[in-house]
Amino acid sequence: MPPSLIMQTQIKLMLPETLDARINFLLPSRTRNGNLQAKCSYVYNGMTYEGIIFSPDKQEWFAKLRPGQIVKACRVGPCADPAYEGQYKGTALPIEQQMPGLLQDEIRQTVPDDVAKMPELLRDAANIIESLLFQISHVQKAQEQKTNDELPFRSSQEWAQIISRIIANNPKFHDGAFSAVTMNAYLEACFEDFWEGDLIKMHKQLPRWRRMVSRGLQILCDCDFIEKVPGMVMYYRITKQTLKELF
Repeated sequence: MPPSLIMQTQIKLMLPETLDARINFLLPSRTRNGNLQAKCSYVYNGMTYEGIIFSPDKQEWFAKLRPGQIVKACRVGPCADPAYEGQYKGTALPIEQQMPGLLQDEIRQTVPDDVAKMPELLRDAANIIESLLFQISHVQKAQEQKTNDELPFRSSQEWAQIISRIIANNPKFHDGAFSAVTMNAYLEACFEDFWEGDLIKMHKQLPRWRRMVSRGLQILCDCDFIEKVPGMVMYYRITKQTLKELF
């Protein structure tokens, strides 16, 4: 291998990945990823190595660079592109990591200091908004609950009286078993005197009257107006004693 090529290979291996780069001139075209690029000279141990440098991920401050300015570069290594054979490529560090001096003085005029704090400010704002929304939601739910509790509704005892009248006046409840579902279906189809509070949605979005009807059926069981069908936990039937009293 010729001595010059050996020396060049050794120099390439000796170059660190992080170096200072002196800008020669900006290139008019961008990379495939839309990043700005410039011709530069990488400085190492008092020597310069020609190459190309790319802007950090689409950071437009790179366009403010002027010939002779020094920037810090990372990921410095030999170019694989045949058009830049023997040269080096690298990427400029973000503006926040650049050296103080001319670069910072000129470029930071277009990049306010608050920009670096923007992610933290946005997170704080998001947390405040989330907290406010939670408080608003909590207040709204409390107001809705208060309003719902203030609406008139029938108690389970009152529904027990209504159910007893329905059973007494409908022969279809005399001859066989019926369930709470059957009673609910009958009420939905035939009952027309629901109060506002009866219709408020409760657990599993079911109206309050359904819960009261279930309790009313249990009250009628406790006073022997109806009884549960043996072996059928969810079914009821009118008791013989009730039938005698009705007829």
